[in-house]
Amino acid sequence: MACARTNELTIYLIKQRRVPTLELDYPTNEEEVEDFIARIKNFLEGLK
Repeated sequence: MACARTNELTIYLIKQRRVPTLELDYPTNEEEVEDFIARIKNFLEGLK
């Protein structure tokens, strides 16, 4: 139970401090992998 609470607290603190986050579903095929990588790249480039 403690681990779940710690995870919830961590997520809450990240959102409160407005830390940029990227939430993606795990890809299941090659086409989704390409989109997955492109979205990560765009997110990281946006942090600069």
